[in-house]
Amino acid sequence: MDKSTLVTALRAMNNVLSRKGQHETLVVIGGAALTLSFPDFDRPVKDVDGVWVSNNLLDAAEEVTYDLDLPSFWFHCAAGNPEEIRTVTLLSNLEVKAPSKDYLLCMKLRSGRMPEKAPDVADVSFLIEHMPNITSPKDWQTLYVKFFKTRDWKPWIADAANQALATKNES
Repeated sequence: MDKSTLVTALRAMNNVLSRKGQHETLVVIGGAALTLSFPDFDRPVKDVDGVWVSNNLLDAAEEVTYDLDLPSFWFHCAAGNPEEIRTVTLLSNLEVKAPSKDYLLCMKLRSGRMPEKAPDVADVSFLIEHMPNITSPKDWQTLYVKFFKTRDWKPWIADAANQALATKNES
């Protein structure tokens, strides 16, 4: 799902909610949060991971699935308790929120799936490149410990983060 399709789907959900006189807040994590938080994030995402999703949102998403001919798995409930949430899209009946950029980076560092399984390594590199507050390994490590109270990141994700920093600092 590219950015245009994602935005179209969210606007369609807003229209469904508006028609029913409902107002909802959707908290997104993962790739959809990156897409909505960074204007130049252009990697397609496979789905929208919603946290604390109401039945009204599920109903709106189901209607939009058929109206826009989206894959059945495009919208689902995700586990999580994201911190530092802020509004990334405000429509008349749907407010879409996402975790802070700091928290998004730490979520990607924490998931640390292997590159052949998911784009976490590429996403970590993208985030570090686009976050002026991350200039050394200590910066991302401090944030990670702040949010998760542990240093349990995977070696390959730490290597990717540090490589992205080295590339960023060369520029």
